[in-house]
Amino acid sequence: MPLKAARSIKARGFGVAATRGSSNESFTTIKGDTPKESMLDGINTTWSRVQGGETVGTQLNAVIKAYDLTNPAASVNGLLGVRKAILALPDGYWKTQKLKETDQVILACAGIWLEAYSANPITTPGQPFKSNVQVIVRSNTPVNLVSIGYNGETDNINQALKYNDLVTRTKEVTLADTTAITQPYWLEKPHPIGMYNIATQQLVGNPGNPNPLSAVVKLNVGGQEITVNRPFIYKYTDPVKGEVFQPLVIAPPIIATLASQVYIYTKAEAQQIPVKVKSMKAGVSGNVRLTLPAGFRAEPATRPFSLKNAGDETEVMFSVSPVKMNGHDVADTLEVAVDYNGKVYTQSMLEIQYDHIPAITLFPQAQARLVSVNLKYNGRKLGYIPGRGDKVAESLRQVGYDVTILGEKEIMSGQLSQYDAIITGVRAYNTQERLRYWQDNLMNYVKNGGTLLVQYNTNGQLVTPNLGPYPFSLSRDRVTDEHAEVSFVDPASPLLQFPNKIGKADFEGWVQERGLYFTSNADDRYKNCSAWPIRASNLWMAPRSWPNTEKDGMCIPAWLSSGNCRQAYRARTGCS
Repeated sequence: MPLKAARSIKARGFGVAATRGSSNESFTTIKGDTPKESMLDGINTTWSRVQGGETVGTQLNAVIKAYDLTNPAASVNGLLGVRKAILALPDGYWKTQKLKETDQVILACAGIWLEAYSANPITTPGQPFKSNVQVIVRSNTPVNLVSIGYNGETDNINQALKYNDLVTRTKEVTLADTTAITQPYWLEKPHPIGMYNIATQQLVGNPGNPNPLSAVVKLNVGGQEITVNRPFIYKYTDPVKGEVFQPLVIAPPIIATLASQVYIYTKAEAQQIPVKVKSMKAGVSGNVRLTLPAGFRAEPATRPFSLKNAGDETEVMFSVSPVKMNGHDVADTLEVAVDYNGKVYTQSMLEIQYDHIPAITLFPQAQARLVSVNLKYNGRKLGYIPGRGDKVAESLRQVGYDVTILGEKEIMSGQLSQYDAIITGVRAYNTQERLRYWQDNLMNYVKNGGTLLVQYNTNGQLVTPNLGPYPFSLSRDRVTDEHAEVSFVDPASPLLQFPNKIGKADFEGWVQERGLYFTSNADDRYKNCSAWPIRASNLWMAPRSWPNTEKDGMCIPAWLSSGNCRQAYRARTGCS
């Protein structure tokens, strides 16, 4: 049975143009009777399936038949009759569900609009916040505002609502000390790879947490009492977008933020690690300390802070160093702990905001990775051409390289020969339009003895098809098995031996996918140096008959002139 559909897809790097007109989606019957008119043939969707529901169905059909598009409020009396009939039904799922839906239709037809909002975007447990509840009736339906409930307290009002007269009720509401902070329920507890630890299984399937605070508004509509729950939100006016609504955030009283997610040590020298401390309520003071793994130390052990107003922040500095460098690579976790009012707070704050989805706020642990690396250098002066959202240049500076960001002036009229190597950033050939004009200069730099490393790009919308001195293509093959073991096609390759030896241990902990956007159809003058084992289970979109083999093209160096590596293309590897 064909269904007609039209759609447009927006996604990171995979946007698709809108499809206009109709297209067919086909379904094949594999069990049961074949539908003739509808996918729901043979399924009773009428009120007759509910015990005593025939009366409801008859009344509802009469309301639908008499509905006047120019005067929806004329249907309210009939809908109130439907509501009374539903209330008379035996308790059950359909009674509860249809009563909710009928109440919503009555509110819509009567032109009743309600909202509850906070004057501030963030509040904390145990603290008061200014709330507003607004009600308006945009029809002549008789409506009384009976009461408004706030967090267990009820204000009895009993006010008749006039036509098109906005009623605003302002009240200071105090959150209970036990109110949970805003945190997606699937992220409340630490979890292993591929599985969330969810304490309340009934929440599974919900797109977010139940709202922690709502206004419970009771209305008398035509003689029947209807209860409306409106979650408190934050509302503000944007100069461009106008009225904007966001979820009300319940935050811990204090949060801490680290400047970087990774701190890399190549020698036993201290690094200054700044910690920003921000108060989410007024009058917060305490101490900040770092919880360090074995083998690291911090000076001083604690830093005091005092913040007067909500939203104030300060920065404290710690000097962190490895106790010693023993020639072995070490990676472990640093965590910030803030002592305040007899409790320890370890959260940072992350806000995710896009126009097409509601704002999301979460409070992950304030953590960073401490990594000590036994690193050898063969030149430290690097040029870097930024790609899209990568932090490679920042990481290179951390490990002791002198990195210069290259742009039009430096590439077209600068002295590229001064750089020991030049690196193009993640997806630079997809996003940096000027690379089509810079490419000749970069290739001349390579021909004159320079080293160019091209990080991964997607195979669509390249600004130039010539990413290297010799031709190659980019595929969309990916290895998704996070445990797939890398093999080395040419273990003796200088890329794997000098100045630092690269082995299988260097690929441990790579997640999301082991590799993506591998090269294909590469000129014979490129030399593969590593590969991933390929099975149908770990190659994205591989056919079931895919043989056990290896996927090469993860890194293809080319040697020019004196025999040193002069250009290499690296496929996407790990989580980026």
